[in-house]
Amino acid sequence: MADDEVIRRQLLIEGESGGDDRRINTLLKMFIKWCNSNSSEEERSADVIYVYLVCELSIQEAHTKITACKQKVQEAKRVRKNRQEYDALAKVIKTQPDRQETMKKLEDLDKDPPCNSKQSLQQKLEDRKKTVPRSHQFYPRITENSRRG
Repeated sequence: MADDEVIRRQLLIEGESGGDDRRINTLLKMFIKWCNSNSSEEERSADVIYVYLVCELSIQEAHTKITACKQKVQEAKRVRKNRQEYDALAKVIKTQPDRQETMKKLEDLDKDPPCNSKQSLQQKLEDRKKTVPRSHQFYPRITENSRRG
């Protein structure tokens, strides 16, 4: 493979966190050198402290990135919830007639009010009596008889 292809693949795989892989490789190389070196104990301990500090910094950076991602997720959830509420309200609004149609109906009602004459009320009462089951008609008589007896 050509060097360009290797670099291109690494960029595709690494994405925005391209420096992380480089830092890990650098730390790994330093650790291998440290293990193979014949340096004094003081130098080794200084190298260990340096590697430890670099690892701590990497961990802190990772925590800050995780926190930022969590905040982005919370924001995305809030936006999604708002969109769902908006869509639900839009569906309800679509079921309602528009203002012109409502105003037209109101005008029609003002022009031709419903007939509230005595005959229409009598007819409604008769219709109601026909639809009520017979057991409900006897209920007042039963309660009256139980009170008397």
